[in-house]
Amino acid sequence: MNDITSRITDAPDKAAQAYISGEVAAAVSWEPWITNATKSDGHVLVGSDMRPYLIKDVMYANAETLRQKKQELKTLTDAWLLTIEWIHEHPQEAKRIMGDEFGIPEEEMDLIFPKVQYQDRKDNQLAFTKGQSLQSLYALYDMISDVWLEENIITSSDTAEQGLFPDFFIQK
Repeated sequence: MNDITSRITDAPDKAAQAYISGEVAAAVSWEPWITNATKSDGHVLVGSDMRPYLIKDVMYANAETLRQKKQELKTLTDAWLLTIEWIHEHPQEAKRIMGDEFGIPEEEMDLIFPKVQYQDRKDNQLAFTKGQSLQSLYALYDMISDVWLEENIITSSDTAEQGLFPDFFIQK
């Protein structure tokens, strides 16, 4: 880590643009910007298609919001999971809609779409099941906390049990 000078951008497209323009030697981003960066002689070092379950999108809420807006967060989660279900059932239409939204031609969406993992309710239930595989958020959470502590990104860590909220996915 001592050999890396980080530069934080406020959006993944800006990180990819910094890479494409040569301002930085490497960048962290996501689709569709990863595909755009690889067109400029870039190489993906690690991607979600290479390491299933390792790279996650996460919804965060602080304890007060969770207490005050629990039903709204549950509704949002359910809507997201219904959307994922629809994407799995209608991949061609989903590609068209997403391509239109991002201004990406259909042939490029054919390259991008298989690289993105959309985890459905079952995948999320597995992710919120305690275990040591990286498919479990519990193992991943603890591993990330250890690295962040070592790199002084955080000064103290909590546990996965304190930081994760499986109630929307695991029935007690």
